[in-house]
Amino acid sequence: MDDKKNFKEHVSSLGITLPEPPSAKGVYLPVARYGNLIFTSGTGANINGQRLYTGKVGGTVTLEDARKSAYWAVLNNISNIYSVIGEDIRNLRILKLTGYVNSEPDFIQQAKVIDGASEVLVDIFGDNGRHARSAIGVASLPFSLSVEIELVAEIMDTRI
Repeated sequence: MDDKKNFKEHVSSLGITLPEPPSAKGVYLPVARYGNLIFTSGTGANINGQRLYTGKVGGTVTLEDARKSAYWAVLNNISNIYSVIGEDIRNLRILKLTGYVNSEPDFIQQAKVIDGASEVLVDIFGDNGRHARSAIGVASLPFSLSVEIELVAEIMDTRI
């Protein structure tokens, strides 16, 4: 990352627009910090309060739209992290991504769906965006979200 650019400039230079951080939809924190560890709550694809790509993947939601849902869900996580730690996000290393896919029973491409989130993390953070991951098919998600993403990350001492 160019040291002369702030984080939002860096993301913008990649052709990515960070959405406004979505608010919690219940009694929980969107982001919790414990020392240098960051934990995000499960987040879906919401832009300005508008839910995107709702429904079952392999049914009303195509694989490509589910990948877009994963993309926007992880950007919402990043936006929430930025709202808590600010420019320290430049020192972030993604440790773990858990992706939940609201799947039809015969849909088995959850990993391809969650690639939509993993790829953008590597685009933004480079090697520090590479992470351990789980891609899990589930029977339903809140608000009929097609994808929900949560992250565990570390604020490192050196810049990426």
